[in-house]
Amino acid sequence: MVTCDKYESVVSELNQTLEREREAQQLLHEQSDKLREITKRLDEEEYRRAHQENKLKETIQVSLAVD
Repeated sequence: MVTCDKYESVVSELNQTLEREREAQQLLHEQSDKLREITKRLDEEEYRRAHQENKLKETIQVSLAVD
């Protein structure tokens, strides 16, 4: 038979564990959001650089064609 004190102790431990799990899930969610934002920024930067590179190539080609 389980004593009342032991039962309360186990319930308290389980509640603390559940709260830590909720906090861990929240942190994972926040990190996931940040990772998505960083990935978006990197993709935008990659697109911007590729666009600039293409414009530079076009400018060089036009410049060479004129000479």
